[in-house]
Amino acid sequence: GKHLVSMGHDSFQMMIVYDWEDGSVVASSQTCNKRTLDVDFQRHGSGLVQCGCDFIHFWTMDNDSLVSNNAYFGDKGKIQSFFSIGWVGNQPVVGTDDGHLYRFWGRKLECSIPAHSSTIHTIYSTNEGIVTGSSDGLVKIWGPSLDCKICFNMSSVGSLNPIVKSLCWDSEFKRIFVGTAGNEIWELSAKDGSNLQKDGPLEQGHFESISAGLSINPKGTTFATVGDDKTLRIWDIIEHNIVKYTQIEMASRACAFSPDGQMIAIGFGTIRKENAKQFNGKWIIMNENDFSILYETRDSRKFITEIKWSNSGEHIAVGSWDGKIYVYDVETENKSTLQVSLSSIIEQHNSHIRHIDFSLDGKYLQATCGAHELKFYEASTGLYIPAASRLKDVTWESQTCTLGWSIKGTWLPYNDGCEIQTLHNSLNNDTDRAVVVSGDNFGRLKLLRFPCLSSEAQSRSFRAHCGSVAKVRWVNGDSHLVTLGEKDQAVMVWNHDVDNDAINDKISETRTMLMESGGCDCEGEYNDWDYNIKQSGMKVTQEENEHDALCRPWVTSMVEPRVPPHDLDPDRPLSKLKLDFSHGLQTQFLHNSVVYNSHGNIVFSTAKIGVIYDRGDHKQQFYQKHKRKISTLCISPQGRFAASGEIGLRPRIHIWDAQTGAQIILLPEFHRKGIKCVAFSPDAKKVVSVGADSDNSICIWKSHSGEWHDATMHSNTKGGAYQVFFAQFTAFDHCPNFLVSGGKDHINFWTEKGGGLNSSKGIFGLVGDIQTMICGASVGTRFVTGALNGCLYVWEEKKLEKIIKAHQRKINCLHSFKGGIVTGGDDGCVTVWSQKIKQIASFDLIDANVTSLNRKVRSVHVKSNTSKKRALKILIGTEGSEIYEMSTQTGNISLLHEGHFEGDTWGLAFHPTDNDIFATCGDDGTIRIWSVRKRKLSRKAKVDCSMRAISWSNDGTELLVGCGGNRSGKREKKDGVFMIIDAKTMQLKLEGRDTRHWITEAKYSPDSNMFALASMDKKIYIYENNNASQHRLRFVIDNHNSRITSLDFSHDSYLLQSSSVGHEQLYHNTDDGDRLLIPSQIKNTIWPTYSSTYGWNVQGIWPSVQDSTKQDSPICAQCSYDKSLLAVGTDNGEIKLFNFPVVSKTASFEHQGCHSGHVGECQFSRDGKTLVTIGKTDRTVLVWKINDHGNSDLLH
Repeated sequence: GKHLVSMGHDSFQMMIVYDWEDGSVVASSQTCNKRTLDVDFQRHGSGLVQCGCDFIHFWTMDNDSLVSNNAYFGDKGKIQSFFSIGWVGNQPVVGTDDGHLYRFWGRKLECSIPAHSSTIHTIYSTNEGIVTGSSDGLVKIWGPSLDCKICFNMSSVGSLNPIVKSLCWDSEFKRIFVGTAGNEIWELSAKDGSNLQKDGPLEQGHFESISAGLSINPKGTTFATVGDDKTLRIWDIIEHNIVKYTQIEMASRACAFSPDGQMIAIGFGTIRKENAKQFNGKWIIMNENDFSILYETRDSRKFITEIKWSNSGEHIAVGSWDGKIYVYDVETENKSTLQVSLSSIIEQHNSHIRHIDFSLDGKYLQATCGAHELKFYEASTGLYIPAASRLKDVTWESQTCTLGWSIKGTWLPYNDGCEIQTLHNSLNNDTDRAVVVSGDNFGRLKLLRFPCLSSEAQSRSFRAHCGSVAKVRWVNGDSHLVTLGEKDQAVMVWNHDVDNDAINDKISETRTMLMESGGCDCEGEYNDWDYNIKQSGMKVTQEENEHDALCRPWVTSMVEPRVPPHDLDPDRPLSKLKLDFSHGLQTQFLHNSVVYNSHGNIVFSTAKIGVIYDRGDHKQQFYQKHKRKISTLCISPQGRFAASGEIGLRPRIHIWDAQTGAQIILLPEFHRKGIKCVAFSPDAKKVVSVGADSDNSICIWKSHSGEWHDATMHSNTKGGAYQVFFAQFTAFDHCPNFLVSGGKDHINFWTEKGGGLNSSKGIFGLVGDIQTMICGASVGTRFVTGALNGCLYVWEEKKLEKIIKAHQRKINCLHSFKGGIVTGGDDGCVTVWSQKIKQIASFDLIDANVTSLNRKVRSVHVKSNTSKKRALKILIGTEGSEIYEMSTQTGNISLLHEGHFEGDTWGLAFHPTDNDIFATCGDDGTIRIWSVRKRKLSRKAKVDCSMRAISWSNDGTELLVGCGGNRSGKREKKDGVFMIIDAKTMQLKLEGRDTRHWITEAKYSPDSNMFALASMDKKIYIYENNNASQHRLRFVIDNHNSRITSLDFSHDSYLLQSSSVGHEQLYHNTDDGDRLLIPSQIKNTIWPTYSSTYGWNVQGIWPSVQDSTKQDSPICAQCSYDKSLLAVGTDNGEIKLFNFPVVSKTASFEHQGCHSGHVGECQFSRDGKTLVTIGKTDRTVLVWKINDHGNSDLLH
């Protein structure tokens, strides 16, 4: 086992012996000019045996030299081709061309044994004997004395080409692995030759000449291949095996699945005709399920090179070696028969057709040929379109043509012999992150961004096949890539792993998630979803990019104090952050996301966390494993499991315990952009998910045990071109439609067949018009959907039975239970219905004990009695980010939870003396005062404008509020207004205005004689703070070059420190507003508050220049009042806790990541035991307890 021998393919058949452990050459020698077929070391280790065409050589190895001697045959054998070498003890046994075994003693032939009727290709040796394989298809096991023990025929186990090429005998486990010329690996019993793999070979593939046909099933996880071996094979991408295969009548080099995945078109023929029965140019359509032939025709006399269906399935284009494209019309209305007719023949090409693509609407097609021509045609008439500019705005279903403007960068700028043979980009996938893959004539794959316009574009190359790559095809969703080698017949499945951090985060400005509803108010509902996709790490505004700029002007104004602190501690703080309570709820783009668990506790989501709220103890538990904003949440029918999806480039689905918040499993990546909805099956063993990608991908996940630790992907498909808003399992067994999905102007009923999903459109008939469906659920033996027009649509199987007017406006949500369903709509009403869809009761949220600020109902969930037939309580989530609980017996509606509900939330301020109170304000026009101890809202006020800055007066009796600002950036009527609010009564005391731009920051001076307002106009306004002067404006500071983010007064109120998003930190005196240009003048200044992210005290919170491109830059900061801790909020939603000051860039920190997007503000309580943070875009207020574990340990 120490040495390794190799034979060269050069003219002298060079033999080299290596010491493989150290990589050195032990010996080498030229052998002969005849082809070597096998070589092996002698068992005693002193030499080698080499055999081949008409020779057997015995080699001895002496130090670094090799010496050969010819075999001596005598009259016991003849010189012929020798194919294989084996060993019986120390005696070599050689397999011959005529099927004999030659056993040698030394180098002298001892005996010749007739073993097979033809060439012995392989011999495998063990201590128990040898096993031989031959062209006759037989495998024989021989004892040490070369007596045949067992013989079995590979034809009997079903080999397509039983010539035995390779063997391996596992004598310990009594099994033999057999490799055949049919590219199969069989695992057989060494006792009787029976197949140990009951359903065929262990591995298999195409095996003759060329394989060139590949097509992906658009409705499942399978793909089809064809080749010169006259077989059609259906493969499973997930299971990595052949699902089924069939023999076809001729060699084939083109195939294509129909758009519904139920049919396969196959084109026949090769360049050279094998026999008179080979009808080149013939093509057929087969049923994918049973391989029955549905249609066959022959309009060309040359072999078929390419087949492509249009997206609608109405056309088939067949390309031939004669340079023509035959376009057929396909009629599929009558499922019992298939009507196909030739509509046109395209004859403009000058060579054989290589690639064909249809436009997404099926009106046009483009094609390339062997003469490197790219031409365009009308699909219905075949009319040639000479001006390609006419089609510059046409959307193509796919890009497989190797020529074109969008993929010109895949070709090298010079000719080095490399030619792109095949490429693929599925253009109906996400265009914001599209990639294209190409395969060339050297077997290489290249992955590039799409469109690829420059030959200098960055790419990733992979060595794949031997010789030309015949086909490359992305699997639905681009999660996998399938490649097919032309001559090596290898089928390769590649995982497409996307590095989200490396992606150029560019989202199309097209609002792909926007529901277009013809002027109804449904459009506004999805604005918030759109905004969160863009904010969830996928789009960075110009202003935010400034945070990552390498230029940091504040560094030049940074001066070390004359007496720096002696206790600079770069270690991780002993204090720990523990999330105590959350105030927030994102119902604006989540349906039915507020639910009961099995204990009767309330489960909902906000920002990146799942919340389990125990109403009795008024406490919350949290699920904190999401890395992106949660976009959907559901609970299993029994209330044990919760499933939540997120927004992101490659979003994940999390399954977690709905009672404890413990993670059970993180499902693999599949969807793109985000997860729109998830739902459990009635038995809780399946989950359906819908993606936010342009295909509206639908995926079924399954747990065989029902405990979800063993979850796997069960099946997936495209949901269609229209937006999908819900997908729900049916709860009745007799109906074949086990899943229903609905959305923009459609409803689909899904059946499962052959591991794939097949859809049928809902039949509206004369009962009603097609309508946008928002939600749905099973009720008894029917399925009920809530529509945009406020009606309930009742379905019997897939036929519309009746329509019931349920709400005055859109129905957003419904929840079914054994006794019926509950619906909620934009009219603010909740209605209870019986199983027969008869109204039982209706309740209006206007009657709630606390009036809703936006009473559109977005979520309903029923808590029923023990028989599950009567609703006792209904949990209601509103668009005003409120959770109500309603008693169906008394009609009493109680408010349980609330938060900010519209736009962004930036304003946060802790009470200056009371550790229990803090205030917030936001774009929803509310000022809210919260209690830390009671974990609830104490009081609130609604004003007629948005607000983004708030500050307490030093005595805690007044609130200073800065008005204006919104997500759109449009001017508002009260931009620049400031208000002074009485903190107890929440009444307006004063309103003033000196700027027309919205207020970004507000701060009182420590001596209470003045306050400062920063505006979006990059100016700071200093006001007197006394009633006598009516808060007169003293002066305006105008030295900043960008938006001001923080203000801090010195302890004597003489200096004002301000910072901006342009990385400026400026200092001004408060007497006249003059700027201090010499930093050393202020280096010993004491700052009671420190909210700037710049300065000597906080320089360590910034990433190094090398890491400045990462999305982890500080957005806000706040120092505790005792100057021991610094809290920092970042642009990726993290909260970091440092020891203060933070001078070293290697300083360690405690961190938590619960916000999604930018952290708007963070504030310590006066005693430093509580930290409150607020998310700008997630509108979530999080209350953190600071546990000083380290100090407690020291005391003990």
